[in-house]
Amino acid sequence: MSMQSRIYEILRRVHLYAGLSLLVFVVMYFVTGYVLIHTDLFPGGEPAVTQRQETLEAPLPAEGEAAFSALAERFGLRGKRVGPREESEGRRVFVFQGVGRKAEATVGADGLAVSLREEEGDARAGMIGLHRLHGYGGGWFYTLWAVVYDLASVAMIVFALSGIYMWYVLKRKHALGWVVLAASFGYSGAVIGYLLAAK
Repeated sequence: MSMQSRIYEILRRVHLYAGLSLLVFVVMYFVTGYVLIHTDLFPGGEPAVTQRQETLEAPLPAEGEAAFSALAERFGLRGKRVGPREESEGRRVFVFQGVGRKAEATVGADGLAVSLREEEGDARAGMIGLHRLHGYGGGWFYTLWAVVYDLASVAMIVFALSGIYMWYVLKRKHALGWVVLAASFGYSGAVIGYLLAAK
């Protein structure tokens, strides 16, 4: 077997498994993105909002992660941890951002008084939240989700590059392929340029 044949066989396998690893995320992104774009087909209502005033038994810890954990345990809050954010008069705001839901805990300067605002969305809000979920931090589950997303992004690049290589080796005539590649890059570049320049 020649060196080129060995490279081709290796890349064929890489292409196959990269495609398989992408399948779940591509389907998930298509479904949730479709719901996000076609709001007329998937109408959703305003989220249900509840507000309440609570009091902690002991002052909230000064350290952010410990404070988040204390609030989560005391009030049963779940979601990606964002913040804390400092506000006037010594208040701190802790956000728990979930998929289709959000909780915001504003703690007074004394570290005891807590104002809670919780939003609970419908199924459509959950789908959109899943589509938009991104970024590191906020707890091990969300960090793991971000790592898997990064791996899926790498797999997508590998899938594309290995596909281009196999096309180039497999086909004797490349004219049509170059036209398709140029059209796809041109279209993508034109859309990105338009969006950057649009006011």
